[in-house]
Amino acid sequence: MKKLNLLNKVYLIILVLLILATAIKLWRYGGGSRYYYSASVTAPTTYPIHVLEAGFILSDGSDGNVKTEGVNDKAQRWGWGDFPETREREQLPVKLVLNYVSYREQRFYKDTIDLPAQLIDSIFKRSEKAGIRQSIYKTGNDVMGLNFLIGVANKGNVLIWLQGEKYERVLLKHKITAREPLAADLYYGKLLTKREYMKEVFSDLGDEVLKQITAGADKDANYIDSASNHLR
Repeated sequence: MKKLNLLNKVYLIILVLLILATAIKLWRYGGGSRYYYSASVTAPTTYPIHVLEAGFILSDGSDGNVKTEGVNDKAQRWGWGDFPETREREQLPVKLVLNYVSYREQRFYKDTIDLPAQLIDSIFKRSEKAGIRQSIYKTGNDVMGLNFLIGVANKGNVLIWLQGEKYERVLLKHKITAREPLAADLYYGKLLTKREYMKEVFSDLGDEVLKQITAGADKDANYIDSASNHLR
């Protein structure tokens, strides 16, 4: 009988531990605070950039994806991001990690930017009721969510919009101080000099863009105060 009672206690302890583990897993997953959203980078045509790193740090400490195909393929237009798509619901972002190089300025920029987490959370919480969620592509079927657009303007200025159906909100404006590149930044198949690196990563710039830059197009532009094309 004593052995049976001891065995029951062991089973009870195991059951309690399993319940606690499940509860912790559900708490960490935070199902009620996960949403569908997409994110991408935009830059002015006459201020081409190459993004070395772009991503979110989410509220649970995990990494979030930010698309950079458009700008890195040198197909950027200010205010237009990549095609919105997502894989799954995720926690909301609290920081943006951004590392890029500007061709026109011949400078490197890197920073981890704090996002207005409470504002973002409040917008997402009311987004369904407010009717501002937009269609986002997800394999199998489209889902409803919001879109982060990260505008990398000239002179190290960064502008972040949150966009939805007939909705757009400027979340923040931030300025990054230029820096000297590290050796790791200049690795592109092999270690290059700064001049070689610039030539390599921007080798696919179109002739028309180069002509505009040479002619001084938009040299006094202040893109940080301009609008996106979302509501036009």
